[in-house]
Amino acid sequence: MFRGPLPPPDHLGGYEEIVPGSGRDIVEMAKSEQRHRHKMQMLEVVYPYLGWLSGFVCFLVCIGGAVYLPM
Repeated sequence: MFRGPLPPPDHLGGYEEIVPGSGRDIVEMAKSEQRHRHKMQMLEVVYPYLGWLSGFVCFLVCIGGAVYLPM
């Protein structure tokens, strides 16, 4: 049993012996998962600001409509 996204090198070598190319596939899978995780974390940071920005724009549209409509 091991912890982390990748097995220890001796286990990885064992996978490679059983199915040639599987070691590379496991490492690529870990890289892909890390890219995905970083993208999701970045979106978690950006989305609240997008919500604030859209709320502010809606506020400005409402104020503009309130000024324009009585004319």
